[in-house]
Amino acid sequence: MMPGNAAAVATSDGLARRWTGRFGGRSIRIEADAATATLLAALPPPEPIPVAAPDLSIRFESGAPDPRDQADPAWRVHDRWARSEQLRVRGDGGTRMIFDPFSRSVVSLGDAAGRIWFDTAQAFAPWVAAAPALQLLDWWGTPRGLLATHGAAVSFGGAAAVLLGPGGSGKSTFAVEAAERGHGFLGDDYVLVEPGFAPRVHALYRTAKLGRDRGDALRRFSRLAEGEPDDDKDVFIAAGADVVRSAPIVAMIAPVIGDGSEPRLAPIGPADLVRRAAPSILRQMPGLEAEKLALLSRAARALPCYRLDLCRDHGRNIGAVETLVAAGAGPHG
Repeated sequence: MMPGNAAAVATSDGLARRWTGRFGGRSIRIEADAATATLLAALPPPEPIPVAAPDLSIRFESGAPDPRDQADPAWRVHDRWARSEQLRVRGDGGTRMIFDPFSRSVVSLGDAAGRIWFDTAQAFAPWVAAAPALQLLDWWGTPRGLLATHGAAVSFGGAAAVLLGPGGSGKSTFAVEAAERGHGFLGDDYVLVEPGFAPRVHALYRTAKLGRDRGDALRRFSRLAEGEPDDDKDVFIAAGADVVRSAPIVAMIAPVIGDGSEPRLAPIGPADLVRRAAPSILRQMPGLEAEKLALLSRAARALPCYRLDLCRDHGRNIGAVETLVAAGAGPHG
């Protein structure tokens, strides 16, 4: 899948793979060396951008030089790494950095350029394969009014519903089952919300994490990576034609797992939506908490918000949201 999602390019340090696209109207270029190129498969289908001056340039790298060896000795990076301790620091010129032994990576971000170095001695962890560069895109997007959310989004006829909430609340199942029925897929775990007078949602990835038994039965998704031995979820990837890159949001929904025979949609206030959605967003993507809460609150105040009590029938759950979107639920005062 990766060759169809990235182009081969010659760089100063050898042959690499390049992905280009846009998030929230901003142009992004990501280049990967041979050992990290498979990570580009998780991204949405590429689109051309002015190559000379992207708004953000990211490089996936591996091998020498190892940034852990180049770090300030006072940070004790190798000691912390050996103890499985994540380290977040500011480097030269204010560069933000994470030394992360869990994903076996070192992330750094300046004003318009980012770098992620990977220790590729072992296979990429499934969550890395599913959402590469998530922390970097979160850091870069938040000050620019783009909120990386722990959520899913589905497009119904060109208008989207965004589902926000903690893990296990039904977001992934809803998004994947909707895509299987021909609706547009913007993401099942992380999407980019752009608040404003007319809020929009943008696809960050085209991956989905699903139980192996369900994943094997899907028609519009194929397996990208196997999960951890103690986890029954594998990483799957949506076909490029089923991915919607961006759509206007008409409703924000907090799903709740239920056991009834019919779904139930009930209006909730913006503060309730924020209360339900914020904890998992801030836990999974720490940093800039005040700015993220402000962006989330702004989107929730601009849109109708709902609680969705899911029933056992996926088709009925999807039908209820499709009806809501078709009815033209839009920004309120």
